[in-house]
Amino acid sequence: MLYLTFYMKKEITMKQKTFFILVVLWLCLAGTVQAQGPVKPKLCSTCGKMVVNCPYKGNHPKCATCGKLKEKCAYKGNHPVCSTCGKLKENCTYGGNHPVCSTCGKLKENCSYNGDHPKCPVCGNTRDECPFRGIHFRIDDLGDRLIITINQETLQMIKVEGGTFWMGAQKTKPSSRNYISYADDSEGPVHEETVSTFYMGETEVTQELWQAVMGSNPSAFTGSQLPVEQVYWDDCQSFIAKLNEQTGRKFRLPTEAEWEYAARGGNQSKGYKYAGSDNIDEVAWYKMNSSETTHPVKQKAPNELGLYDMCGNVWEWTSSYWSSRYYSTENRSFRVGRGGSWHNHRGWTRVSYRFNFPDKRDSYIGFRLTLDPQ
Repeated sequence: MLYLTFYMKKEITMKQKTFFILVVLWLCLAGTVQAQGPVKPKLCSTCGKMVVNCPYKGNHPKCATCGKLKEKCAYKGNHPVCSTCGKLKENCTYGGNHPVCSTCGKLKENCSYNGDHPKCPVCGNTRDECPFRGIHFRIDDLGDRLIITINQETLQMIKVEGGTFWMGAQKTKPSSRNYISYADDSEGPVHEETVSTFYMGETEVTQELWQAVMGSNPSAFTGSQLPVEQVYWDDCQSFIAKLNEQTGRKFRLPTEAEWEYAARGGNQSKGYKYAGSDNIDEVAWYKMNSSETTHPVKQKAPNELGLYDMCGNVWEWTSSYWSSRYYSTENRSFRVGRGGSWHNHRGWTRVSYRFNFPDKRDSYIGFRLTLDPQ
């Protein structure tokens, strides 16, 4: 109708044409909206609000660390970092608060003692601060023996005068020296050995003495006067090195020859099969009387020199390498053990019996100290 009105006038101005076009466009738009229905508002896919009302305009930011939305992240997207290890505090073992050793001031994980510096039992200082490094030491020389005090624990070292003896055993000639009908081949040949004077521990090293020097106790059977056991040959060397460093003396393990000479009674020997007697029950803890455990030292009779438990209780490491017979090739993978133990039958506890051990720990292996004279 509007068009006809303009047509009838024959002449249409530019303004009229523009108005006409705008009217037509408006009519088209109105018809489209009516056909599609009302326009739905755009919603935020995260919070469900209209985008215009969403504080993030539909684009909620996420935490770069945990991947959660920042508004749900416990740290609002800003996870704190431990200033010590550089890890996130929630991943740090100490929650960002690494404990410090009160003694040395280092972090406990960097402290050699993990924040628990051992103290000297005598003066109460830490071992690092103690002038004796935790091992207070004194020697009293009584002539035939030394009384050694280590951190208030005493050890007697018996003087073993040097001499010559027949070492080993044999089973082929009953009329010859050191005949034992059931001697092992490794005990031969019987031969002469000469040893110099030395001091030997009256007893095996006890757990009390080990604890005083090392500050720990590796033993399976525990008791202050029980022999220390479960010690490698190298463990014994560590003990001895620490003792020598602090005392200035030359403690060591005995050689195999020194051990047998002392076990036989040295120059006072009466030729016993076991250390101090031919009756094993008088002098040794072994399989038939031990109840399958170690026993406190000095419970049995000593030998001629006053040495206790040279047979039975625990095997004793020596410094000697093993050879299948005397004078044969050494096997440097094994050391000689002497004396037998609570775990063995009587034949293994004789003064001449020898056994080979790799560097191992067990509840039937201990050791005894020797000391060179000054």
